[in-house]
Amino acid sequence: MKDERKTKKQLISELDELRRRVADLEELEISFKQTEGALLESELMARALLNTPSSIAVLIDTKGTIMDATQTLAHMVDSELSEIVGTCFWDLFPSDIAERRRAHVEKAIKTGKPVRIEDYGQEGIYDGVASPVFDSSGKVTLVAILAHDISERIRLGKQNEERRMYLESVLANAPDAIATLDSDHKLQEWNPGAERL
Repeated sequence: MKDERKTKKQLISELDELRRRVADLEELEISFKQTEGALLESELMARALLNTPSSIAVLIDTKGTIMDATQTLAHMVDSELSEIVGTCFWDLFPSDIAERRRAHVEKAIKTGKPVRIEDYGQEGIYDGVASPVFDSSGKVTLVAILAHDISERIRLGKQNEERRMYLESVLANAPDAIATLDSDHKLQEWNPGAERL
């Protein structure tokens, strides 16, 4: 069907313009697919970094609804990730532990600043932080909670302290002289037995 009001030159010009627009749309589509692929790859890398066996990450809204979390949290509460997303974070724990954790999150929401948490719970000892997430108007809408299991570190620290106290007791009560020297052979420490010489 011909448009009789336009010249052949005008129609060719319009056709060229349409071809340029189609080419631009095709370039945009390619760019969109590349961006989408990069975003997916970035999300997978972030999730892999967060899904370490001794670390927990959870994103909750200001009411405690879980928006996203790591598999580690799901395993800790004997659930699948799909089962806990959309549920209340506080309902995953006994009430005393939940209230203690809620207080940290509420402080982060109120102050708009990250709150450091050292938390003793049924699943271990965790060192973490509750960080507020702001919307474009500066209002806290989410809280990101990142925590690392430090149970083993605490256990080893206590074990080392007990060992240190034991060795100090042995040194203090040994009847023989015991002294330590530095690398230049200068006397650094000695026990009461050495003082009796």
